[in-house]
Amino acid sequence: MRSDSAAFGFGGGMTSVTRLTSYSDRSCSPHETLARITPSLSKYGITRLARLTDLDRIGIPVWNAIAPNSRSIVINQGNGIEDIDAKVSAAMEALERAVGGNPQIDVRRASRRQLESEGSFGEPLDCLILAGQSDVHPEEMLPWVQGYDIIADRHVWVPYEAILLDDTKSNRFWQSSDGLASGNIRIEATFHGLLERIERDADVLWQFASVAEKSTNCIDINSFRDPVLSGLGQRVRDAGFRLQMFNRTSDIGVPCFEAFIAPDAPSGGEIALY
Repeated sequence: MRSDSAAFGFGGGMTSVTRLTSYSDRSCSPHETLARITPSLSKYGITRLARLTDLDRIGIPVWNAIAPNSRSIVINQGNGIEDIDAKVSAAMEALERAVGGNPQIDVRRASRRQLESEGSFGEPLDCLILAGQSDVHPEEMLPWVQGYDIIADRHVWVPYEAILLDDTKSNRFWQSSDGLASGNIRIEATFHGLLERIERDADVLWQFASVAEKSTNCIDINSFRDPVLSGLGQRVRDAGFRLQMFNRTSDIGVPCFEAFIAPDAPSGGEIALY
């Protein structure tokens, strides 16, 4: 059984017959994005973009981007409505991880006490400290980078190690790609990073929902009355799989959905899809 709650594809779009530019929230087409990023792929250690679509029997476009010396995962997956969408999705996933592993940003070595004495705000992010590691002491000297607190509406300094995505060395902070996103422009990347965090929050809350509550939130993909979504669902069913979707929108109110697929006639009894 497989589930996937991620956004479907980087470039967005519809079929070649019904493509509408408004179907995607990206600032330019996936073809334009690919042209812009191709010269940078080798610079960031991405050696290959490969089409995987025909390795399964569903036929929905899937590509991967391979970065052999990555500081986190080596193979990055991308999917989409058309090949170009999936190809760009995989490439952007690899690029954002490469940047996350070695961000080229200004780093300042100081203590939290020193930052605050200058009128700056320092957030040690003790909530991300790994078990067995010590919290950040106010007088401790460590590298900091400047971020922006969207709730307090102000700049804030955070530990450099807390924003890294580097599994090649021992870490003091818990590291994750949750909330790491890329885009053609800054606001686009920021927007998709926030959406991913909202999605992960909804995922945690969903784990505490009862079976009855989950069942009442089971939906039919055709209820969206969207020809592209209905077409994707039909391809899954035609390949001999069951598709089940759940509305798991949290109290934040931003729509969030989860999809499961499983063999239509599994051996050894039925499989619960929730």
